[in-house]
Amino acid sequence: MRRTAVGIDLGTTDVFAANVGRKGVDIVQNSVSERRTPALVSFTSRRRLLGDAAFAQVRSNYKNSCRGLKHLVGRPWQDSEIDAERFWALAVLGRSEHGDVGYEVNYRDKQMCVSATVCLSMLVTSIVATCKAWTKMDVREVVLAIPSYYTERVRQACLDALRIAGVQCLRLLHESTAIALAWRFESRGFEDADPIVVAFCSAGHSGFFTAVARFERGSVAILGEAYDRSVAGRTMDRFIMDKFVASLKKQGAPDPLGSVKAKLKLEEAATKVKKTLSVVEEARGVAECVVEDFDLSCDVKRDEFEESCAPLAIKAKAVIAQALAAAALEVKDLTHIEIVGGGSRVPWLQ
Repeated sequence: MRRTAVGIDLGTTDVFAANVGRKGVDIVQNSVSERRTPALVSFTSRRRLLGDAAFAQVRSNYKNSCRGLKHLVGRPWQDSEIDAERFWALAVLGRSEHGDVGYEVNYRDKQMCVSATVCLSMLVTSIVATCKAWTKMDVREVVLAIPSYYTERVRQACLDALRIAGVQCLRLLHESTAIALAWRFESRGFEDADPIVVAFCSAGHSGFFTAVARFERGSVAILGEAYDRSVAGRTMDRFIMDKFVASLKKQGAPDPLGSVKAKLKLEEAATKVKKTLSVVEEARGVAECVVEDFDLSCDVKRDEFEESCAPLAIKAKAVIAQALAAAALEVKDLTHIEIVGGGSRVPWLQ
């Protein structure tokens, strides 16, 4: 069987895999004909569920569902950043046997703490199997895209996860470099003899970063980069969720954020409202039986949403300024500015 290497982009909520085919870079389709796979691992009394299978049962099995692998892999239990992830975690976070953060789950009727590194290896195993089925080739080598802020310990944990999954890591590639290379492959209209400078603003679900890249004949160099994890899609979701919570409390409902199941319903409703507000001026968040017998029906106006996000806009501008300063450039020196990521559709960010 022929061999091929694949690239894996691990996101907060989804995972993408791609390989180079005859017609260029091809995003791999999974077993349910989707080109994105939920970054989710869950456990039951019989087996473990990965990706779409785990997502299908997340509401009924949230106590044993592990997400946020991108932010927890390789993190020591005493890391201060773990507290920020507790709000978004489904399974209870705990300390694994090696001192890293893990998930307290019930697997085959046995209570255990599975480290985030082991969970990532399980997810990679599933992604590699999907790539084999899609490409009809053997997959033994992987390039993994990671944030540039990863520490050496976290990078080593990523390598360990790939090794456990039975694949060789060709390279841990920074997300900023991956974006720049992808843009270069797709933008072949400019003359290579003339160097250009491009600023990439990536608005993801869990962070915002700006990278300034210079493209010359046959090469690309990242001149400067800045990152802020508080300017994120999920931070915007939290603003909307807080409005939903206030609406429910006016009805006399107990605090829904005290229940993981209720919080999951609010998160799903907030995400839908955020997407809708990208095209209309007002949207309604609806969810049945959020907590006890209380239903959610709350209108959110775009003006209110943008007012809540005003501090994020200031931080985003600061990130751009920091990246330009790191590159020793000014806005007038940029040839292009590109906005990427799921959060790029939000009007105030544009």
